[in-house]
Amino acid sequence: MKMTQPKVAVIGSLNMDIVVEARQIPQIGETLLGDRVRFIPGGKGANQAVAAARLGASTSMIGAVGADNFGEDLLAALRKEGVDVSGVKRLADTATGVASIYVADGDNSILVVPGANDQVTPADIDQHLDKLKEADIVLLQLEIPVQTVFYAARIAKSLGKKVILNPAPARELPQEIYGYIDYITPNRTELVRYAGIGASMTDATDTTVATDATGTTVATDVTDMSSPSSALNKSNTAHTTHTNSDFIRMAMQRLKELGAAQVVTTLGAEGSAFLDEVGEVRTVAGHVVSVVDTTGAGDCFNAALAIALVQGQSLKEAIQYASQASALAVTKFGAQAGMPTADEVRQFAKTGSSRPTTTLGEQIRVKRIYEPPAPEDGYRILVDRLWPRGMAKADAAIDEWMKGIAPSPELRKEFAHRMERYADFSANYLRELSSRPECAVLADRIRDIARERPVTLLYAAKDPVYNHANVLRRWLIDE
Repeated sequence: MKMTQPKVAVIGSLNMDIVVEARQIPQIGETLLGDRVRFIPGGKGANQAVAAARLGASTSMIGAVGADNFGEDLLAALRKEGVDVSGVKRLADTATGVASIYVADGDNSILVVPGANDQVTPADIDQHLDKLKEADIVLLQLEIPVQTVFYAARIAKSLGKKVILNPAPARELPQEIYGYIDYITPNRTELVRYAGIGASMTDATDTTVATDATGTTVATDVTDMSSPSSALNKSNTAHTTHTNSDFIRMAMQRLKELGAAQVVTTLGAEGSAFLDEVGEVRTVAGHVVSVVDTTGAGDCFNAALAIALVQGQSLKEAIQYASQASALAVTKFGAQAGMPTADEVRQFAKTGSSRPTTTLGEQIRVKRIYEPPAPEDGYRILVDRLWPRGMAKADAAIDEWMKGIAPSPELRKEFAHRMERYADFSANYLRELSSRPECAVLADRIRDIARERPVTLLYAAKDPVYNHANVLRRWLIDE
């Protein structure tokens, strides 16, 4: 089994997901007030790159963003994970891709503007050919132009590289592309479309999680979800029949006849399936976990599958590893934030227990920066625009300085530490936090850190109660 660090090249999309939470989704011509907005780094390509990096791979990304704040935020998120983004071009005349997601009472509406993703061309593949040459395996999806995906697959195969195509979202593909694909990973619906043999057996909805009558959530390690609201009742999917199995085998065999070397199909609550050496369907079951957000499960599955295959695992073993990783991915909020580390997957495989659950309220605390650092502080973040007077940076012992999430200079001047203005200051600061994209990105970063270890928000003001750090903490934990 290969134990050197896997090298993964991801060619695909980068999007900023703008998630608006509201009591109801507006109808045509209707204007409503929302409850909350989040700006979350996403895009199938970027999600898979983060997943691969978290799982220990040396990861490079080829794609495109606009020369705008969203683009910079997306690149910063990838750099933080150790992903090589030198292959991501910045376009001055095109905006970064955006997915607007409106969520209300478990339902959602999604509108995607590809933006710069539509400008990823074969020329970009040629320009960054070194990244494909260095890679052990190449990950592709369909949120960039199909002709670019086709070209990338052909070039990768000519270089002797393994190629995984996650054929989502479903799009028309040239038949020739299958001959360059080592592993294609459709869900049930996509399998039917690409096989072109009818949809009579696809009444079981594809999803990453299912909920049974007792409320137990089952992560079935398999397909990409567009929002946390896509859970379904397990009783609606637990009706696989012999006929359905025959249909799946027929459809998977059809993709192999088209040229794909192997097909790994994700089957919602039933797990995932592949064809063995004699052409029979073999399945891998899912895992029972507490589901928080299913958004990035499919992307995690594909990245984990790639890494396991590079490390020399059999296809069945690789699918099992991908199943474990994607099950963990749904236990945290945010596609990229939820991606597990290799150590977490190993622990999950060994014990069957997922990440420990702690509330953000328990993890995030507030402290004056002039107080001595303590081990229980965990990750120390200064949330201020100015450096505290009389404080040496070495003495502060901060891990990060987040200026962008602090109150604006205008708001600080208006407050001027006058207690009678604190209520108005708090309300105005909350409005700033909810409306500035930079605040949303930094807030998700703080929450992500807090899910792994304690976080202490540091402030310089004298009053231990009436300060902006306490307002920020309440907002972060939705108190």
